[in-house]
Amino acid sequence: MLPLVGARRTPAEDRAVLNSLAGIMHSIKSYSANRIQKVLHHKEGSVWLDESYDRVVRDDKEYVEKMNYIINNPFC
Repeated sequence: MLPLVGARRTPAEDRAVLNSLAGIMHSIKSYSANRIQKVLHHKEGSVWLDESYDRVVRDDKEYVEKMNYIINNPFC
């Protein structure tokens, strides 16, 4: 299955995707932090720093720039 690239979504769809991504990231961070703390026998403090990379894409030029970055990212 090919990824859908460059499709336009409604604001409601955007919110659903962002909520889904936030939930997925929370699960990954929670699971990995618990495993790290268990392996290191460390029960205090945070494993992850507080961070947010939210960004509003303001125009088509910026959208294309971000999509090209995602598509060409060697770590994906």
